[in-house]
Order: sequence, then structure tokens, then C-alpha cells
Amino acid sequence: MTAKELNKAIDTFFTEHKSKDCATYESLIELFEKQPTASQAKNILKLALKNKVCLYTSSENAKRLNDKESQARRDAQRKMLANNESDQFDILKEHELLEWSRSDSPVRMYLREMGQIPLLTKEEEIEISKKN
Repeated sequence: MTAKELNKAIDTFFTEHKSKDCATYESLIELFEKQPTASQAKNILKLALKNKVCLYTSSENAKRLNDKESQARRDAQRKMLANNESDQFDILKEHELLEWSRSDSPVRMYLREMGQIPLLTKEEEIEISKKN
């Protein structure tokens, strides 16, 4: 790829990503056959500023997207609390309990089995204590 073609490809890359939130360095570096020179790096930064495109690494972008998703979940939970939709929260808690109960941990299995045996009432405890 010639320098002119490469510059055109970089310019096209930034114009395509102008409408999006941001672009990753990894997607940009795919345009290059070898490591970019210092002048190409300056050109990239200039085009990024000109087109107002933010550049992130893939891991930074993934973290940013995860933060957005978790914020959206928190906002949805706040909205449900504000609307007094507590039943949906109970469903979520039940789902978490169900996931917890499916564990193959021996301690959890023991606790699950133990939880199936009914507890003694006050009268039954008194009766057993009188027998001994």
C-alpha cells in the first residue's frame, strides 16, 4: 500500500467513525502493514482531533462499555424502586438464590439438605428435654 493510499484509508477510517462514540487503536492499526512512523502517528492524532473521534485500546473500550451497562442497570433498578416495582426485585433475588442453590459445593449441598428438615417448635423442644 502506498503512502497516499494509506493516508486516504486513515482519512476514510476517521470519517466513518465520526458518527460513532469512539474507535480502537487495534482497528486503526489494521490499516498498516508495518509499524506506523512518527509522522503517521502525528497525522492520526491530528485527524482524530479534527473529526472528534476518541481512540481507546480494546481493553479500555470494553471497560468503558461495561461501565455504561452497569450504570444502565443501576438506573433501571433506581427507576423500579421509584415506581415501587419491588416484585421484580424479588424475582431477581429468587434467581440469585436459585443460582446459588445449584452449586456443587459440599457445604452448600449440606446446607441445602439441612434446610429441608423442619425445625422444632417450642413445645417439641420442651417435650424432648423432659424425656432426657
